[in-house]
Amino acid sequence: MLIYFIVMAIVVVLASQAGRPIKKEQRILLYALCVLVMTLLAGFRNVSVGTDSGNYVHMFNLTRSVDDLQFAKLEKGYFVLCLIAHTMSDNYWSIFFVVALSVSICFIWTISRWSLMPWVSIFALFVSGSYAMSWNGTRQGLAVALVFAAFAALLARKLWLFGSLVVLASFFHVTAIIAFPMCFMIIRKGQAWLRFAIVAAAGVAIANFDWLVEQGMQVDERLARYGGASTVGEGRGLLVTAFLCILCLFFYAFRRFISTNGPIYDALLNLFFIGVVIALVSAIRGTGGSGMRRLALYFTTSEILLWPIVFTNLRRQQTKANLLIAFLFMYSIYYGATLQAFSNMVPFAFNPIIQQWFR
Repeated sequence: MLIYFIVMAIVVVLASQAGRPIKKEQRILLYALCVLVMTLLAGFRNVSVGTDSGNYVHMFNLTRSVDDLQFAKLEKGYFVLCLIAHTMSDNYWSIFFVVALSVSICFIWTISRWSLMPWVSIFALFVSGSYAMSWNGTRQGLAVALVFAAFAALLARKLWLFGSLVVLASFFHVTAIIAFPMCFMIIRKGQAWLRFAIVAAAGVAIANFDWLVEQGMQVDERLARYGGASTVGEGRGLLVTAFLCILCLFFYAFRRFISTNGPIYDALLNLFFIGVVIALVSAIRGTGGSGMRRLALYFTTSEILLWPIVFTNLRRQQTKANLLIAFLFMYSIYYGATLQAFSNMVPFAFNPIIQQWFR
């Protein structure tokens, strides 16, 4: 487990230096190093690290040519990456590397452009589980990273880029299209009625859940599992949902202290609110952790950009220091718990080919 904290510390330090008033070339180099370190950790891991790693390595081994794409029953995006990875190596480190590079670029690029405190965002990226999402659900992890970048494009009112990124994300996981109907919520101000409407919509969804699942099956039969009940990891899922609810209440209560970047905070808060509501609906319906609950990840990644706005708006240095200590302490405990119990992340092991380099 220690390696995760070491890598996180390295990337956080690099990001803290990138956030200082330095030359553009130096800043680009530091962010590039962040991407490199994150990519190496994920790319050189053993197939045993990550819940679904074995399945995705199997798909990689079966995808050798363009002709193989026609037999792929899942979205084609991942298999295109497999073909690209095979040009580097037929060993699975290549597909892990390509996926990790794609995910890291999406997150770091967005953080570098929108975060008021890049190192805080990098820390939140790691401890929230967003970085390691692609280790446990590769296709959806790629989609989440692309949607994160897409919402950043929407904040800049670049609708064409937002649409393009969401469409691209849907080529990795069809559920990414859920981002489209949410776009109007992020570009409006954070009125109370809007969040009330989200809660009301959640109530309707709970009441008509089975019907919604049936309609989803008309689009893709695989969506049926998003409505399936499951007791696997139920306790852990409820713990994560409770943690998200606490964060949501904090972000909502803190809104009255926001004087800098208020409109952006409202938009990000709306996104986080949507994610929490989805997680709550999933908890109430008892759906599996790999099903509907994962849809919340498209929106809860907004916390990566919310936290820097919170700290920037704290005027008293003592208050900021106290909250920062609590932030680092509580999230570190949460991170350790998720690594240990919520997925196959521990123990960490390197790819056997990589291990040979150290002999």
